[in-house]
Amino acid sequence: MQKLKLEQMKHLLVTLLIAGFGLGVQAQEDKKEKEDRVKISPEERAERHTKKMTETLKLDEKQVSEVSKINLEHAQKMEAYHTKMKALKKEMKAERLKTKEQIDALLTDEQKKIVEEKRDEKKQKKMERRQCCEKCK
Repeated sequence: MQKLKLEQMKHLLVTLLIAGFGLGVQAQEDKKEKEDRVKISPEERAERHTKKMTETLKLDEKQVSEVSKINLEHAQKMEAYHTKMKALKKEMKAERLKTKEQIDALLTDEQKKIVEEKRDEKKQKKMERRQCCEKCK
């Protein structure tokens, strides 16, 4: 009986190791895929969108011309928004770090330890939620 449990545990361990390795490889591939993605210009994005709309909706020449202008304007605005958002995210990150440093300077070592534990708990919960979402996809 105990030998059976030991075999089951070995089987479970091997399965978990294989699954863990597979998830690690998948995460690396996803990250590399994102890095390898070619950034296209707003003009190209607008052109692709217009082409797709033309094929799907069977637009006439006048419509294609107007839709093209609208899509280009939209793509350029979105590009500007994305650039602003990146800058804002950097500012926000710097502000969070500054605030954290200021508060940490006021805390005792014991209080800092408690804060760090709470942060770790929060990170763990976030990771658990992400894993659930990835499984659901």
